[in-house]
Amino acid sequence: MKSKIEVELKPFNIPNYAIMERHEPGDDERSFPLSMIDANTLDRMCDAFRDAVFNKAGKQQPPRDMPKPHDHKSPRCWCGEANYGASQSTSACESKK
Repeated sequence: MKSKIEVELKPFNIPNYAIMERHEPGDDERSFPLSMIDANTLDRMCDAFRDAVFNKAGKQQPPRDMPKPHDHKSPRCWCGEANYGASQSTSACESKK
């Protein structure tokens, strides 16, 4: 006989700050509030965290939806421009053509 039990899990704790890597023994530990870190760096840090979580669990990540081309409102805009919220007609991406 098999049975399933459903449980509700709490989300992972969200940090309030990021800690600077130590480069030399004896370096002071410094931390920075998340609000001081630029969006692209936060995005890379979140991706690295996601990769580490799935790796630790021994699971393959499910496919993720990618933004539409030139969707600058998305922090995952593939063009690399920091024009979040810019209209497509005035974006730097369009002017590079």
